[in-house]
This record gives sequence, structure tokens and C-alpha cells, in this order.
Amino acid sequence: MYSTGYGSGYEFLELFTGGLIVFLILFCILVIAAGVFQIVCQWKVYQKAGKEGWEAIVPIYNSWVLFEISGYPGWIALFAIGCCVPFVNFLIAIGLCVMEVIAALSLAEKFGKEKVFGLLLAFVPIVGYAILAFGNAEYDETRGNQLNKASASNSTNNTNKVFCSSCGTGVDKGVKFCPKCGEKI
Repeated sequence: MYSTGYGSGYEFLELFTGGLIVFLILFCILVIAAGVFQIVCQWKVYQKAGKEGWEAIVPIYNSWVLFEISGYPGWIALFAIGCCVPFVNFLIAIGLCVMEVIAALSLAEKFGKEKVFGLLLAFVPIVGYAILAFGNAEYDETRGNQLNKASASNSTNNTNKVFCSSCGTGVDKGVKFCPKCGEKI
């Protein structure tokens, strides 16, 4: 009779199954750690853009905020709900993916990066957001696209504002002291 040296065939199957289970557990731990790291990175990027960090973890709303800080109307994120509609969901999903790539390109510009960096944000976001979050890139809403009505109106109203040299708060030109930190303007 032929022998493989492992004993019965069941012992090999048990070893293989045990190894597969260990691999799957380690893989799940790695995926969860990567997800938590991505959340931390987006949290910091949203804070750099002047938004609250928690806005990065609320589904659909985080896309709304991403479109806004990229200079596009936030309501584009509502197309994600349309992905539940049969027959048109495929087309809506493709359109939403295209808009998210375009928003990533604009977000890269708003952080002073090249458009190629926007492709990194779109296709390898864990790396792109980590660079923005922990690097020295500064957010400037006047760069990139200005299709968002809110950011466009804010940028036109900034002509009547000055900024506190201490804390950076925008105040009207006639104000003598910063309402946030109390420093003289």
C-alpha cells in the first residue's frame, strides 16, 4: 500500500483546514486594522479641511462632506442610494465612481498636490489619505474646482474678511480683536 508519510489522509486534511482557519483569522485582523487606520486618516484629513472628524465615519454623509471639501455639491453623494434601484444601479454606481475620482483629483489640488496624487487618493486611498493626514499638506479651498455653491460663496465673502494672526479665525475688516482668542487684529 502507498504511504505519504502523513498517516491517514484525514490528518493532512485537518492540518490544511487548521492552517486555513489561522490564515483567515489573521487576514480578518489585518483588514480590520487597515479599516481603522483608514478611518483615522480620513478623520485627520477632514479636520485639516475645517470639518469635524466624526463626519468621516458616517456612511453617505462622509461622501457628502468629501464632495463639499473637494469643491463639488455634496448632494452628489445621494446617488449612492440609487445603487439600490434595480436595472439602473450599475449605471449609477459607475457614475458615482467617476465623480469620486474627479473629486479626489480636486481634493489633491486643494491640498497643494499634483493631479497624479488624486489618482492615488482614488485608487489606493489608504496610502493617499495617510500622506495627507500625517504630512505637512495644508488645505486651501481656493485651489482646485469651485463648483460647490457654499465654497464659492464663502470665497467671495472672504474679500471683506481679515484673519487673526494668532489663531487664523476669519473676522470682518472693522473688528479690532479676535472673538475666538482675544488677540488684537
